[in-house]
Amino acid sequence: MSENNGHDLVMVLRQRFLECGICTEIYDEDVHVPKLLPCLHTLCIKCIITIHKGNSLTCPLCNKLHNLKKGELSSLPKDNTRRDLTYILQKHKKCDLEKCALCRKSKHLSVKCEKCVMRICLDCQPKHQRKYPMHDIVIGLLPVTNEMEDNDLCDQTGHDRGRLRYFCKDLQCEKVLCATCVITEHKDHPVEDIDVLISGRKKSFQQLLQSVRQKHTTVKDLEDRSKKSILFLNNQAITCRKKVKESYAKGVQKLRAKKEKAIQYLEMVHERNEKRLNQTNEKMASYLVNANECCNISEKLLRNSTKTSFLTLERTVSEHLRKFLISEIDKLDVQGNHLYNEIEDISFGFGNLINQLDKLDGTAIMEEPRFLRHASTASLRNNGQDLRLTLLVIILAILFIYLLWITPMHEFDHRKGMLYFICIEHG
Repeated sequence: MSENNGHDLVMVLRQRFLECGICTEIYDEDVHVPKLLPCLHTLCIKCIITIHKGNSLTCPLCNKLHNLKKGELSSLPKDNTRRDLTYILQKHKKCDLEKCALCRKSKHLSVKCEKCVMRICLDCQPKHQRKYPMHDIVIGLLPVTNEMEDNDLCDQTGHDRGRLRYFCKDLQCEKVLCATCVITEHKDHPVEDIDVLISGRKKSFQQLLQSVRQKHTTVKDLEDRSKKSILFLNNQAITCRKKVKESYAKGVQKLRAKKEKAIQYLEMVHERNEKRLNQTNEKMASYLVNANECCNISEKLLRNSTKTSFLTLERTVSEHLRKFLISEIDKLDVQGNHLYNEIEDISFGFGNLINQLDKLDGTAIMEEPRFLRHASTASLRNNGQDLRLTLLVIILAILFIYLLWITPMHEFDHRKGMLYFICIEHG
């Protein structure tokens, strides 16, 4: 049979057996399900419901009157012959002829060159292999897969494996249904088309995912800035250590203890601040890993999940996404300007101390920098007062001795009734 004749046969079968006699729509498993009337004529369920009036229905093909109540329409048997034929022709349609990449003729292509990434016919295969002997050739038609997965079909007895295209919104149910389920067990329940429901939920799910992705980007930027801050902090600490040591080299031996104290305090501040920033960085790194993993799972759920599995997992995954979204990880302080200033104060204070030494004479009392006198301010103040008091007593004593030294002694002569000055010989 030629290819054109085969195509004509498919069109005849489609028009003769696969189209509803009233609406001329192709039978399917959703809206236009083929149903057998008692007169053995086949119409789609949508048209049967439309032409049904009262408790009777007249077949438009043979004009035979059938006494059918509205509740009995769902129990009409499906025309499985037409259902199977529809499936076969749809499967055949997937295997339509393609044009060979070399000869450009329409044929069944069963050869693929992996190197050239093209499909060719069996006639062109030898020529292509002779021309490119190192290319990998794959022979065989790709397997044809059924569009409708088993998970999307109703498995209840008497429901003819109808497609699960509705969702019961009753709080006691919340499950997917076929058309028979809707008009039987769930006839009084609120029902929504599953495609409409999933479309709405996927939209909100996508918005939630996008929000977390944006926050992930924000936190990633914060992490980069945090790493730069740590690097700057380390470089600054190295520079400050060098400045402290250079300033110390200008001092005298008496400053050795103070230099060691400054270095020790600098190391303590640097370690504390670096630890604080590292802890912040670890929190952000943990958030990025977990949020990214949750986003990846969410994307796979959007792309690859069945409708049933999506409805089963969507709520749980959404809760995790919301937790990542409301996290305040992006509000952590990673700049640490006050940390830098604290280290700068140490090196500046010690350098200023050395500079003051150059301007002071040997008798001047050098003032300690702020970071070196926190613990000793009170004691120095008390010691200074005691020292001034001691000096005052010493000065008064010296003055008294001096006065005694230069002042002549005197005595009264009772015999002569006169006052005589007596000079003291020193030495």
